[in-house]
Amino acid sequence: MAEVKKNFDQSSRKLLTAEEIREHTRLVYRRHTHKLRPGESLGLNLYVTNVNILVTGMPRWGKSTVLNQIESAQPYPITVQVQPDKSQASMPDDLKTDDFEAMIYNLGFAAVGIVNLIANSQVSRLITLYERGLIDQFVFAEALNAQYGNLPGYKRDIQAFKGYSRIFTSLIHGIVVCNSSAETAISNGSHTDKDILEKLSLGFQRFPTSLSRILRAGRIDPRIVISLDFETPDKSQSQLKRAINTLVHWNLVGRVSTDTS
Repeated sequence: MAEVKKNFDQSSRKLLTAEEIREHTRLVYRRHTHKLRPGESLGLNLYVTNVNILVTGMPRWGKSTVLNQIESAQPYPITVQVQPDKSQASMPDDLKTDDFEAMIYNLGFAAVGIVNLIANSQVSRLITLYERGLIDQFVFAEALNAQYGNLPGYKRDIQAFKGYSRIFTSLIHGIVVCNSSAETAISNGSHTDKDILEKLSLGFQRFPTSLSRILRAGRIDPRIVISLDFETPDKSQSQLKRAINTLVHWNLVGRVSTDTS
């Protein structure tokens, strides 16, 4: 991978600025989140031969647009593929009241995503960008259950899913959370109920802390979370692309840093 890293270092690919990294990035490990300080650097696993990055967040944020652009451009020194969000095809018509079908849809979608994560992790020299559908599904499940009145049975199911998904967090090398208000999601075309969207937005705002309660990893092996929260599509998509570039860059060079030079 030395040649790959060298080529990436020499590229003109746009990354987040040092200020943006400090503002949006959290290193997440067991029961703790860490905000990067100026000039801070942390070594990552130098033996990674593939990279799995999860892009999740609110509906109608521009995630599909950006991921499709990256896959079409193939901008990295090794192959990049997108694992698209296919959840819309099987989504129940009524998320607000059809509780059983909605929970099955969410946790089943996550199970399929984890199967894909395992398979892609066996392929060398591959970058896979996942559009939702991995460990992030607990945010959707919790938002739905809050809408249903926090039913004890579903709370137990969600906790069981968190325990199961904990095993696979080490295969995820970075997470970008794309958040916005419910009003912005609706104005951009989301048809999801506003009450659920508001709960989703709050869940994604809390995502790094919620993730820290799942992880077993310590300070030497944190999960990297970049949380973006914008209401303007043109700016949000530009930031998302640079956030993904930054995560790929960090993993290929084996170092997280606020130094972008």
